[in-house]
Amino acid sequence: SNAVTVKGLSAATTYKFRVRAYNAELKVYSVYSATHSARTRVAQVKNLKSASVTSSAIKLKWSKVTGAEGYVVYYSTNNKTWKKISAVTANTITAKKLGSKKTYYFKVRAYSRTNGKAIYGSYSSVLKVKTK
Repeated sequence: SNAVTVKGLSAATTYKFRVRAYNAELKVYSVYSATHSARTRVAQVKNLKSASVTSSAIKLKWSKVTGAEGYVVYYSTNNKTWKKISAVTANTITAKKLGSKKTYYFKVRAYSRTNGKAIYGSYSSVLKVKTK
């Protein structure tokens, strides 16, 4: 086979791989290929919750994700159409300028960077919060 899936790797970790061919008939190995690096995605954000709620703002908190360089926070008013609030480096954010007595939905995902490119983890579960 010319493809393999490696399982059981740690999140947000860089691994190096190299391969070589094997001829079963002659019982001979080729030289190793050049080394290739690949980084696994960061883990999913857990424990998203509202820390405080007012009539126009909701403070959100979540558990830190090992290896994350930052987090992207999204909100929705209908749990279907999502808009990005902000990208933050801390595990907390306050969503401001919200309507009074309205329901909002939030989700967060962590990211890390490899060669300047953001690699995103899975979205957190959706949090439903109503302003006062």
